[in-house]
Amino acid sequence: MTESVRVIDTSTRPWGDWHPEFPGTVSKELHFDADTGANLRQAYVPPGFTIAEKERHHHGNTREGVFILFGNIPYHEYDLPTTTEGRAFNFRKGFLLDRTPRSIHGISLDPTSELGCMILEWGTGPLEFNYIPFEGDLESFGTDFNPPHTADSAALPWAPHPQLEGCKIKVLSDGGATPDPRFHPVGLVHIPPGWSPKNTVHRGATKPQRRWLYILHGDAPVWTYAGADAATGTRHDLKEGHYLEWSTPATLGFESGETSEIGCVALCVGTNLGD
Repeated sequence: MTESVRVIDTSTRPWGDWHPEFPGTVSKELHFDADTGANLRQAYVPPGFTIAEKERHHHGNTREGVFILFGNIPYHEYDLPTTTEGRAFNFRKGFLLDRTPRSIHGISLDPTSELGCMILEWGTGPLEFNYIPFEGDLESFGTDFNPPHTADSAALPWAPHPQLEGCKIKVLSDGGATPDPRFHPVGLVHIPPGWSPKNTVHRGATKPQRRWLYILHGDAPVWTYAGADAATGTRHDLKEGHYLEWSTPATLGFESGETSEIGCVALCVGTNLGD
């Protein structure tokens, strides 16, 4: 039976080898759904990282998300197999990549990452590697490919939160024309020091999909409830590096009383924490 609420202090999780395509990298698995292949991990790429392969890839029908926690990683993104030059990006702290299915990309071999890179990476299904070369009959691959959505959170303004009065939000991706409720919205939520909800309890709605948050910095108390009619909830004192996921029938909320002295910023996926 799948747990409806899971809390992980990622600092206590051991590192293990990441993908065999990326030797020298390590990761911590935070979520895996054996039925759908949906997954989430924290991964680390060391400074100077490079790979020997000379091909690009896409992940089939899986939608992939990547958020840069620190450092940088150079990447190329390609609109089509016939686009051999691609667009160069040096993704750095605070960047989000929302890669729709069949989005072609590849790690840049030169330059490599100067700082190394820590990321959160997640997918709606298996992150299989479907390779596309740079030479040959590239037109035979067809045109059924999609460009990614990218957002630099540092360049976006904070806006008032629509449900949590006194908090702020940055929506990094709403999914565009093809939103996925397991995946969108993706955003940052700022809970300021000393904040508490306007009413005694603010409880979000029960939704039929998994939602999650990761504390980027600071700390905050939140509550989860076993169901829509649960009289009381369970308090979680979240701090930097904590991951919390919840799914049907659980819901998340905030209660008045003890608050955070320093506030927090959380990366939120499938929720804005107030819905």
